[in-house]
Amino acid sequence: MLIDFHTHVFPDKLAPHAMESLSQKAGLQPLTDGTLSFTERLMRAQGADDFVALNIATTPHSEKKVNDFAIATNVAHPAFGSVHPLSENALDELHRIKALGLKGVKFHHEYQNFFADDERAFPLYEKIEELGLVAVFHGGADPGFAPPWKATPERCARVIGAFPRMNLVVAHLGGLLMADDALT
Repeated sequence: MLIDFHTHVFPDKLAPHAMESLSQKAGLQPLTDGTLSFTERLMRAQGADDFVALNIATTPHSEKKVNDFAIATNVAHPAFGSVHPLSENALDELHRIKALGLKGVKFHHEYQNFFADDERAFPLYEKIEELGLVAVFHGGADPGFAPPWKATPERCARVIGAFPRMNLVVAHLGGLLMADDALT
């Protein structure tokens, strides 16, 4: 079975704006229109049996809507929710993510504007570990942001050291301008 573990989809109404914004910020041309239906067609055409939709709460007040969309997406395809470390409701939202069947939580430290090893996020990591959820970090650089990058191999290693039982996936860590750093 072939599963693309790292996709991003948006509600149909938000997809055009999201894709345009991401394209301009990163200076890259997207290969999809960002909708669930387009991603489903693309995955079938490419021979993928399924995909995991990773959602990102870019602001504290967006996490409930982001997670509502993840929960709706999770009916047809596995989806991860997201919490924002500055949200006063983040711990409750982690419980909701778990209770409603999502398997994990996506963090994109650049878009969420916090360092991976920022101790303000430690209560979230602790709760993720306790609930048995999977955390996915956008690791390494991001073409839409200038250094200092917020989820470097060194910073992610600190998180792993502090939370050795947390199920953590650090996506494309060395593949985004940090291959040498990831090897040390």
